[in-house]
Amino acid sequence: MTKTVRSVLKTLNVLEALNRNNGATVTAIATETGLPRGTVFRLLETLVEGGYALRDTETGTLWLTSQVKQLSVGFADVDWLAEKAKPLMFDLAEDVLWPVTLTTPKGAALVSRITTDLASPYTEIPNVTGIAIQVLGSAAGFAYLAHCPKRKRDALIKQSLEQFPLADDVLKQRLALLNSSLPTIQKQGYAYYRGDYRSAAISIPILVNKKVEACLSMRFFASALDNNTLTADYLPKLQQVAERLQGIIGDGTPVGDGTPAP
Repeated sequence: MTKTVRSVLKTLNVLEALNRNNGATVTAIATETGLPRGTVFRLLETLVEGGYALRDTETGTLWLTSQVKQLSVGFADVDWLAEKAKPLMFDLAEDVLWPVTLTTPKGAALVSRITTDLASPYTEIPNVTGIAIQVLGSAAGFAYLAHCPKRKRDALIKQSLEQFPLADDVLKQRLALLNSSLPTIQKQGYAYYRGDYRSAAISIPILVNKKVEACLSMRFFASALDNNTLTADYLPKLQQVAERLQGIIGDGTPVGDGTPAP
């Protein structure tokens, strides 16, 4: 086997690894593939130059672009979300100032796909892209569960507890809160969750064909925003972006940007 062929196979291995771990770092891809970090860095730079990947200059993570679809190797539509949605997210963050996050379902958890924590002046403990968020401990999780069929919701909770075990008293408290909140979340179209510390968050589920494809969340200090301010000044801005994200996920056309829907 020639050196050139081996290079091609290494590139494909890196591309497949990034497809499985979209939003990963060079180090994570090197660990995944078993290739030297320097080799992985050069191959990823080639993919970026070729338009198949994007580098997040703030976090060092890399994301696939929609150009990968041309290769027809298992690229999921949701994986080009960062390419299209990131400008909307950072415009929203500049407007509301509080950190906003876009999560998508993965297994029994939600995964942070885009976060503006590092750009927000109000970020206390920054989150990073790629982390798993438990469904029973977040506004995004409550928004997600509230819009799942009961059988799927019960299965997700069971799987989540295997991944994120909770003490019996905490579990009982969170399940009671979820069950009491479900009708309100479903009616008003967003979830509110107060964390264990001083933080709180609201989250809007992004529905496509009645299926939750993502959740748009904003974290804030609970003492800083009362309910009237939250719903009057911030919620409409998140809803507007959520509507555009729904268009991006649904058919690739951002709703409200002046482009006719197909």
